[in-house]
Amino acid sequence: MEILSEGEDMAQMKLNNVTVVMQGPKAFNHHPIMGASIEDSWARGFPLALIQNEHTQGKVAYIADLPFAANNKEIGVIQFLADGNPDIDAIHRISKPLPMTYPLEKANSVLVLAHAYSPYNAQATIHTKNAFWAMLLASTVPGRVSDIWRSYLAQCIFADTGLQLIFSPPKTIVDSRYYQRFVRCSDDKIVGRSSSNQEGIIIIV
Repeated sequence: MEILSEGEDMAQMKLNNVTVVMQGPKAFNHHPIMGASIEDSWARGFPLALIQNEHTQGKVAYIADLPFAANNKEIGVIQFLADGNPDIDAIHRISKPLPMTYPLEKANSVLVLAHAYSPYNAQATIHTKNAFWAMLLASTVPGRVSDIWRSYLAQCIFADTGLQLIFSPPKTIVDSRYYQRFVRCSDDKIVGRSSSNQEGIIIIV
């Protein structure tokens, strides 16, 4: 699976085969359009009240190679997904079977539209130079809270600065059977409360 074009000059590089979606609501659940093997899957930090809302899943508008920088827009963050036991919330983990995988053949990256918000975590994530500031994580809340809050806050600023968020197919397989599930549940409850009101998300983060 080839994602990045060959070469060393970032100004000339493109992200290959990027899916551009059409969607209405502010929340975007990228799992279905990227072919998650578990039906009705969602990312950690996604508003639980919108899990079954099909309008948050988007539809494919077109697929094209996306320049890293063009027309006052620039890729800021690339979040690579994970196979196996990925970074999902406690509700997902106890209510749906694992492992979970994404198809490798014909797998495409997905562009999150500027008007939409989609949670991304601190794992397997690339920040380009102009988005280095978005690597900062708050130390006053648990790690599973800080990275999600950071992602929502960063996307508020991305929309005003022309930076873009990309989700790309997995390059890792995760085995997190030994994580503390009850600690996860407590942390995810904080995130769930803050992201459940999608209209107030800018105020919350």
